[in-house]
Amino acid sequence: MTEAQDILFFLLRSSLGTVGAKRDLPAISKICWQQVVDLSFDQGVAAIAVDGLQKLYEANPGLELEIDSEELEDSKYEWFGEVMQAEDDYQRYKAVIESLAGILSEHNQRPILLKGYALSQVYPIPEHRPLGDIDLFQGSAGDEAFRAAGIDVVAEYHKHSSFQMEGIIVENHLKFLDDIKHRSNRKFERILQQLNDSEDYPKEELPVGGQTVLLPSATFNALFLLRHAGEHFAAHEICLRQILDFGLFISSNHSKIDWQYVLKVFREEKMMPFYDVIGTICVEHLGMDLSAFEGVTINKPLAERVLDDIFLPQEEGDVPDRKRHIVRYGIFMTRRWWRNRWKYKMVYNESLLDSFWTLALNRINKDRV
Repeated sequence: MTEAQDILFFLLRSSLGTVGAKRDLPAISKICWQQVVDLSFDQGVAAIAVDGLQKLYEANPGLELEIDSEELEDSKYEWFGEVMQAEDDYQRYKAVIESLAGILSEHNQRPILLKGYALSQVYPIPEHRPLGDIDLFQGSAGDEAFRAAGIDVVAEYHKHSSFQMEGIIVENHLKFLDDIKHRSNRKFERILQQLNDSEDYPKEELPVGGQTVLLPSATFNALFLLRHAGEHFAAHEICLRQILDFGLFISSNHSKIDWQYVLKVFREEKMMPFYDVIGTICVEHLGMDLSAFEGVTINKPLAERVLDDIFLPQEEGDVPDRKRHIVRYGIFMTRRWWRNRWKYKMVYNESLLDSFWTLALNRINKDRV
């Protein structure tokens, strides 16, 4: 692990309150502090790292880091600008979610909120978790309600429809997973649908402004969040923020999760190696309590390989335009799949041949992309 990566993890531990005393400080030499700043942006944790830096100074009065002061000051401006932007964005997202809930309430519906804003609630400072799209699970009934409100809902993808509100993309899901690109997702999708419908795993309520939204059960999210992170991991798109999401959710909701059921699914779907790796990173590098990760086996060598892939992904170049260069696109995606085959084995309960064939058919059928 590079010095910049080590320092970033330290700042994240500081932010989460899992850092030890002054002795836990990494041996910081005269590094390029900008590397840490850039890394925090790349990994989606810039505002959280700033929180860690502030806590570091608060906990260690008189602390002097061996970093060029002018360079640090320049980096602080960039970082603190991100914090202010994150806080502004958070309020915009909150207002849009409240509006969406108001529209749905007129049709006797309450929105089920996935990921994003819902996950921010488990962070020390919710406003500092970066937000992307707003993900709902309302199905066709939700689309009808939004269209009745004059919203231009686009339904071109089998997994979800989408539209924009106040410049924010909203995705209304019909499914939780892409069960066309990966055959093993079909069973996992059925599991999630059953949990979503089950009275044994009731949803939780979350006030948003003057409205109330629903959150999936902790058992549902333990399965969904790891699978969702796994899909990004296999597709070469995971970052530290997604690992933080899972770790903080598990740590905050451990007692609410039906661990016997969750571990049964992980084992049957052959996801235990991926669960072990994410748990290892959360414990060894983010300072989270091992007891929160029920049934996890620490696997440092595999965790380091995954971190190397996250921090230093292999250069691939730009993805060729699918419509204009279908052959080049197919070759590019096949090479990516081959390089990432070790990841597929950690996430999907299917043979490599099955994965390749299903993905190939999916790319041929443009209506399923």
